[in-house]
Amino acid sequence: MPSPEPQPMPIWRQYLWPAIVVAMLSAHAFVIVGALAVAAALIPAAVTAPAGYEAALGWDAQQAARRASDALGWTLVTTPANSLEVNGDRRVQLLLRDRQGLPVDNATITLVIYHHAKPNERIERRLEPQSVRGVYETVLPMRSEGFWRLHAVAQQGEERLLVDEDLWLGGPSR
Repeated sequence: MPSPEPQPMPIWRQYLWPAIVVAMLSAHAFVIVGALAVAAALIPAAVTAPAGYEAALGWDAQQAARRASDALGWTLVTTPANSLEVNGDRRVQLLLRDRQGLPVDNATITLVIYHHAKPNERIERRLEPQSVRGVYETVLPMRSEGFWRLHAVAQQGEERLLVDEDLWLGGPSR
């Protein structure tokens, strides 16, 4: 018996596997882009640090101010309390000293602080001089453990100290 004559393959069968591969790659890309969009919208840690672009634009002026601040020789020691207030806030003490270690009187300190996991939730405070020379205190809602970013400007007359530091806060002592 003669063998049957081969039938030509339908055109759609030639493109079946390449179409499946393209569909799977497209679905994968859609899932990845969707996950990134959800992360950017809902997860606070996906936000970048505030004012990064503005700081980059004023880089030269910022560096000149930083050099003038370093030339002052002042220090600002930030000490968050280990215990919490009744409402969960934390008392923070700042000690402002000059080059010789003497307290700097009648300065005004402006604080901006935020948790690294939530850079869009900034806390801003303006601290006035206290009765104790060189000591400034405030109560801040620093309830989360981890690294906190502190930007401080201490100003007395025309002299300005710029401080940028990370603070580690462990759990509160009971």
